[in-house]
Amino acid sequence: MIRLLTTCLCFICYVSNAQSIKDFRSDYKDTFYNVVVPDPYRSLEDTGNLKVKAWMKQESDKAKSTLKSLPGYNQLYDQYKRSVENSKFEDIRFINRVNNEWYAIKSYPFQNNPMLYRYDKTGKETLVMDPEKEYSHLGSTNISIPYFIASPHNRFFYYLVVVGGNESQPVQVLDDINTG
Repeated sequence: MIRLLTTCLCFICYVSNAQSIKDFRSDYKDTFYNVVVPDPYRSLEDTGNLKVKAWMKQESDKAKSTLKSLPGYNQLYDQYKRSVENSKFEDIRFINRVNNEWYAIKSYPFQNNPMLYRYDKTGKETLVMDPEKEYSHLGSTNISIPYFIASPHNRFFYYLVVVGGNESQPVQVLDDINTG
């Protein structure tokens, strides 16, 4: 049943997107190891762009409408919602030990972007940095920290900040953890 619903959704989204997605097409290309790779829809990765947000909402509304019209959708959705609400999982993306403390880049369920946390000897968790708040001036809600390196005495952190899903142009930061 789930495969059938997923297949129907993919087909309907493909057919309904055929016209409006052309507005976002570009000639953008990346080069990896001297190989040119076209990425014509790179602009859709910038979720801070108002046009992209509007298009995503429009497409999301279309998909929701289509799904809700399928027989058995409400029952399947309720089952899915219960299973997600009952799961208490964390998505840990990177862990690093510095002296007697652990640091992790992780997110909790329903968190958009992972955050940097510190854990002391007792396991107490402290939020070190929320990239959405720290870098809100960059104009995107899609901000992530793929990794970090701490100095031996925990004073400085070197990390990358990726904005709008554009890994080819990360912001490199050296931060004094004591003063921010």
